[in-house]
Amino acid sequence: RRRPFDVVHLHGDVFEALSGVLFWKVLSIPSVITVHAGLNTKRVYRLLAGPVFRRIPWIIAHSREIGDELASLKVDSDKVSFSSSGIWVTRFQPLSLAEKATERAKYGLSENEKVVMSVGRLHSMKGHEFLIEAVSILGDDFDGRLVFIGDGPEKDCIIARAAALGDKVLLLGEHGHDAVPRLLALADIYVLASITLARQRESTPTAIKEAMAASLPLIVTPVGGIKDHIADGINGIIVP
Repeated sequence: RRRPFDVVHLHGDVFEALSGVLFWKVLSIPSVITVHAGLNTKRVYRLLAGPVFRRIPWIIAHSREIGDELASLKVDSDKVSFSSSGIWVTRFQPLSLAEKATERAKYGLSENEKVVMSVGRLHSMKGHEFLIEAVSILGDDFDGRLVFIGDGPEKDCIIARAAALGDKVLLLGEHGHDAVPRLLALADIYVLASITLARQRESTPTAIKEAMAASLPLIVTPVGGIKDHIADGINGIIVP
C-alpha cells in the first residue's frame, strides 16, 4: 500500500497465481503469471487451480500444451499468451576446424568422431536412460560418442547404465551456462529424449533453442513445448 506498483509479475503455478489473485482483488494491482511447466493432473490440484487461474488477470504460458490445459480448466483463452524463454543467439558461434579439434582434445574426443550431445539436468524426466538404451541397441552401428552435459539426482544411475558401453558414453558433469555455447560447438547432433512423468513435464526447454542457435540437427520427443518449435523432417527429427 505504501508503494503501489503498476504490475506484479509472478513465476510458478497455482500457489503463486493465488498470490496474484490477492494482489489483484485486495490491492487492485494487476498481476501476470508465467507458467513454465505442464500442470499437475491430480483431481485435487485441478479443483484448486481452476478457480485460481480463472481469477488472475493475465497468464503467460511457456507452451501451447499448457494453454490447452488451462482451457480444460475453463480459463478464458483471451487472457493467455505464449512465450517461452529467450536466448542470446549471438553467443552461439561456430569454431574453426582447428579450434574444434583443440577443444575436443581437452575432453578426450577425437577430431573426426561423431559426437551426439545432450545438455540438461540428469533427471528421469530427461529420458537419458532411453538414449543410453538406444546406443546399446545400435551396438557397433553407433560409431560415435554420446556426451552428457549436466548433473542431477540420476547421475549414479546413468553411470551404472552406461558402464556396459565403455567409452561410447561420456559424462562431462555440470558446466556453467557461459560454457554451453562452446560445448555445443563440439557436437555433431543434439538429442533431447524427454518423457512425461505423472507429476512433472517439460514446457519448452531452453536447451533445444540453444542447440538450434548452434546450428545442430536435433532429435527430440514430442513432449510439452518441444513440438511447438520442432517440425519433424523440417528442423529436426521427432521420435515417440
